[in-house]
Amino acid sequence: MARTLKSSLTGIWLMQTIKMTVPLPCRIEYSVKHKGEGNNDLRVRFGNFVHLIWGQLHDFEVQPGKSKSRSMELETDMTGAEDNLQDVRWRLSRAVLTKEIDWELTYTITRLKDHTDATNGCEATITNED
Repeated sequence: MARTLKSSLTGIWLMQTIKMTVPLPCRIEYSVKHKGEGNNDLRVRFGNFVHLIWGQLHDFEVQPGKSKSRSMELETDMTGAEDNLQDVRWRLSRAVLTKEIDWELTYTITRLKDHTDATNGCEATITNED
């Protein structure tokens, strides 16, 4: 079942990072909605942890009042461990002089082997960054 996270980029916070660990192999489907207004686009970057660095898989902007969706399949553990778990993250950001941006991230995580829903087992943490 899909989960939705909600927050705001406001004040000194120019970026929020959402991190989680997912079971492999899996398919991640997500949609990001920009709930703000004006002309301040929301930049979305999605990636996974690859041996000591974060690899970027998706990079796009969402205009106010719009949403965009993406999906991808992760087959193998790229972290160097052999636990069949992969760290992923979304980085949501705004430009320095733009207004507050309210956003929603809705995602589902499906195990590829048996097509079962793994969404509830993947806890997300959100951190604010300047």
